[in-house]
Amino acid sequence: MVMTRSRTEAGVSSRTPVDQSGYQDERWRRIKVHQNEDVWIQQMKKVLKGDVSDLPRNQVKKIAKVSDQFVLDSREVLYRLSTPTPERPRNKQSELRLVVPETLRTDILHYSHEDFQGGHQGINRTFERLRSEFYWIGMYADVQKFLPESDRGNTYLLLFQDQFSGYVMCKPMRNTEA
Repeated sequence: MVMTRSRTEAGVSSRTPVDQSGYQDERWRRIKVHQNEDVWIQQMKKVLKGDVSDLPRNQVKKIAKVSDQFVLDSREVLYRLSTPTPERPRNKQSELRLVVPETLRTDILHYSHEDFQGGHQGINRTFERLRSEFYWIGMYADVQKFLPESDRGNTYLLLFQDQFSGYVMCKPMRNTEA
């Protein structure tokens, strides 16, 4: 008898479904590992836990000045507590922003700039987008270095519409030339 995909028994399947909670756990584990490799984040975590015996005294003082702006969650992942200011009132509530270690910054910059749901927004919009969810020292300077500065990016859209179905496709273009 020939075994086809339609005849394969449920227990014999070579693919196992991805467990969503397992995926999230692995994602948070990786973030925690990367945070623990970053020296500044590691020191901040030690100050927040009160385990400063192996840190230099001047470093403890320096970190303690800003430590009230940071929080460790139950997974021991570090967040910055962002409070609203008169210039940026938002919804008048404090927000938690993930502290990004040096090793993950390039990936986050790449994905936020290249995102298919509104990427290539320029320096200021990319920064604001990152700033709403993440925190690291020198974020704006990193965004400026990462994004290519051009006076003219893709400023035009070429639209295609299927006359039968009405389906529309858009292609970003640098100019109106063919």
